[in-house]
Amino acid sequence: GMPRTGGAKDGTEDIAVVIVPKDEFIQNYDDETLDKLVRTEIKSLSQKLAAYKRPVTVIIKKEPLPRTSTRKVKRSDVKELVGV
Repeated sequence: GMPRTGGAKDGTEDIAVVIVPKDEFIQNYDDETLDKLVRTEIKSLSQKLAAYKRPVTVIIKKEPLPRTSTRKVKRSDVKELVGV
């Protein structure tokens, strides 16, 4: 989550998602098309979720997420990438 400041929901968090598309998508589509495809797919999938569970911020990265030696995602490093 990303902290929300201001407004009626001050002090709460917005759902954020960081997406790393597969290499084949990165190679086959330009940045604008890739962005549109990913956001459309997320919007489609989130319709099945309750409104408070839907991602508000979508971040698309082309480089792999930082991982530990056991191949788990380093959540603290990902938070730094998105500016939390």
